[in-house]
Amino acid sequence: MARVGASPLRAALGRSRARVRRWLEPVRYLPFALGHARRPRSITIDPLSRCNLRCPLCPTGRGHNTSAGKGILTLSLYCKILDQLPKLRTLSLFNWGEPLLHPQIEEIIGIAHRRGIAVHAHSNLSLKKDDAFFERLIDSGLTSLWVSIDGASEETYARYRVGGDFALAIRNLERLVKARRRLGSKTPRIVWKFIVHRHNEHEVDKARRMARELGVEFTTAAIGLADDLVDYSIGEPLEERRREWLPDAPAARAPGYRSDDGATRTPIYEGRCTQLFESPVISPAGDVMPCCYATHPGNSFGSLERSSFDEIWNNAAYRYSRSLFVRPLSERAHSDMRKNVCTGCPNFRQRRRVG
Repeated sequence: MARVGASPLRAALGRSRARVRRWLEPVRYLPFALGHARRPRSITIDPLSRCNLRCPLCPTGRGHNTSAGKGILTLSLYCKILDQLPKLRTLSLFNWGEPLLHPQIEEIIGIAHRRGIAVHAHSNLSLKKDDAFFERLIDSGLTSLWVSIDGASEETYARYRVGGDFALAIRNLERLVKARRRLGSKTPRIVWKFIVHRHNEHEVDKARRMARELGVEFTTAAIGLADDLVDYSIGEPLEERRREWLPDAPAARAPGYRSDDGATRTPIYEGRCTQLFESPVISPAGDVMPCCYATHPGNSFGSLERSSFDEIWNNAAYRYSRSLFVRPLSERAHSDMRKNVCTGCPNFRQRRRVG
């Protein structure tokens, strides 16, 4: 049986840390309850809303448009966002698209790096790029690159990464490592991320050996069934997705998944929705989304093309959504709004029952 997931000791330590964070949440979120929303130190900006693959459990892979406008981040909007967040420390450049397809991705990374911001990206790396591109990527100051390769053979890889080229992704991974060594750089940290599903769980150990030979880190992750998306339905019944994709090994599965009748473990994720308080998600068009589980541009809380970040971060939509998790303790934290995309969200345990 392939070894997947974390060791029992590491998993136990992870659960303990998570419990401590949950216990401390009332203290961390007290300023929000008092109506003093602190600017985030971490954000996600999606540089591009399109992808070269057609992964069956991804809205983008299914042709869903996750961004208004042309779906590509402009440098002027990007700099405008960063200018408003002078204390930003961590930037994730990925969400629903393939970031390395952005024609100015190296410049985007470099702008943040020069401001002292740690930049992280995910990529399928099944891209036709030359050595010069990888050298520019390394020189840009990228902190880490997580490479999604879910298999150790073309046949297995292609079951989920539809339209991808396994040999090309592996070759690019090797070229990236060589370029980093050639340039004498310690960054980016390179991680092979292997999402475990029914059709590839037998290749986890082989992929781990390949990663070791390439000189990159290796980690596994449980496959999501798109049952936590709050405004988009994949199409196939959830039970069908469970049969098709869930691995046999219990350790390789997520702690819980929703069922077709709407039943869930309570909640799907533990703790509060931290993205409402600490890490907003911004689309390529500058729409501030409530979380990474919302995909439709119409559910944004505001546009950074038309409003400042502080105006959006403190608006009625945000105040209402936070009140679902933290009781307002001042008039500044109160909102007259009564419903939005966060209302009754089953992903997190809410403070009060709403209907």
